[in-house]
Amino acid sequence: MPSHGIGGLPQGSSAQQAKIQTPSILLGNSPSPSAAATPYRYLAALAAIFLLILQVYSADFSEYQQKAGVMCSLARYATWPELATNHTAEPFRIGILGTDPFGKDLDVIVANQKIEGHPIQVIRGDRARDLGQCHLVFISSSMASTIDEVLKSFTGQPILTVADTPKFIEKGGTVQLTLEGKRVTFDINRGPAHAVGLGFKSRLLQLAKSVR
Repeated sequence: MPSHGIGGLPQGSSAQQAKIQTPSILLGNSPSPSAAATPYRYLAALAAIFLLILQVYSADFSEYQQKAGVMCSLARYATWPELATNHTAEPFRIGILGTDPFGKDLDVIVANQKIEGHPIQVIRGDRARDLGQCHLVFISSSMASTIDEVLKSFTGQPILTVADTPKFIEKGGTVQLTLEGKRVTFDINRGPAHAVGLGFKSRLLQLAKSVR
């Protein structure tokens, strides 16, 4: 059995080397000392390099820890044109619609991080209209029966929609997360994003399972 090093990764593995060598500046700033002192200290580091190790080693992270990492990476590698020109302290808002499956993992990952200079704020709500000011919204599986209505309510707004319910993309969603074995993969539907002015950086597109 291989010995384990940083974050539970096998010593000498490419994933561990990526975790050691990749600077936290990829997220824009370093994880806070308080976050580093918690049992979740590796989640913040994971967010900075998640796209580098996603396809290499993910067994040490639970399904929703991985999905929280993907969510943060989407915030980092998708593009909202207005963010580059908005120099106020207005936060970058990530919404969770319906029952929250992340617990505190997502909050720990985004703590003290910024997107284009904007602090990240996580908002939870049970109605789509409560999250209309968000940049990115994860639609929980608890909302599966109303996905069509939820997506319709976001039509025309610069909101990146994400879910892990089957056929989400076919229904007009933008990013679908899927657990395959012990690894989370994601598919991207560029049409809805481009329709409201959103884009994706090449690194994100390269690591997607499929891009439409």
